[in-house]
Amino acid sequence: ALTLNFASYTFVAGAMWAHMAPALAAKGLSSGDALKVLVCIGPAQVAGRLVFALLGRRFDLRHLGLATLAGMPLGCLLFALGQSLAALLLFALLFGMANGVSTLVRGGLLPDYFGRAALGRIGGAMSGMAQFARAFAPLATAWWFVGLPSYRELVLALVGVGAVGWLGFLLAAEFALAVLADILGRIVSLIDSLLSERVTNSSSIRLMEHAATLDLEDFENAEFQDQFRRMTELLDFE
Repeated sequence: ALTLNFASYTFVAGAMWAHMAPALAAKGLSSGDALKVLVCIGPAQVAGRLVFALLGRRFDLRHLGLATLAGMPLGCLLFALGQSLAALLLFALLFGMANGVSTLVRGGLLPDYFGRAALGRIGGAMSGMAQFARAFAPLATAWWFVGLPSYRELVLALVGVGAVGWLGFLLAAEFALAVLADILGRIVSLIDSLLSERVTNSSSIRLMEHAATLDLEDFENAEFQDQFRRMTELLDFE
């Protein structure tokens, strides 16, 4: 599921890169304004990675993953509906930062989900699917565009793909948290059982050692018999 989520993300990113220039021209932007939007994406990628380096350890990677995957469809929605230069520059900021952070988040999440034993194999498979999705995206979206009236509808379709990827990641994260909570609960129950058994065994041994030091008269004493009975009941000897 995590592989498909990030593959959908790279599909949207690849499609946007392939169609961004003609889509900006279709909006009626001048060449200078279109260049401003395109040029802003690179610095936004660097800014996203700097923010991740400075603040990434303070937040859960799953939350960062949700924020990153949300940045792509939100940016595409701005691109589809926005007409002003300000809206398109905001798209460039979201699109660039999401691109910059996505690979870092994916690399950090792999050990949490799959462990380190097969990290290289799983990471290679995920990267392979992501690269295939990126390469296939321009051709697939060009085929879609043939039956659509404008780039706006095409980008809105990409918003849907990105939203499905985000929802899938959310469900995968919640499932992982549920599994982790179950595992922790089992570990706590096991530790509690082991500690309880150890305390019971230790108390039993101390009771038997103490009983071995007593005389027959002590065992015939009514008060002692009452205390001994209560102790054995407490330890489940009877």
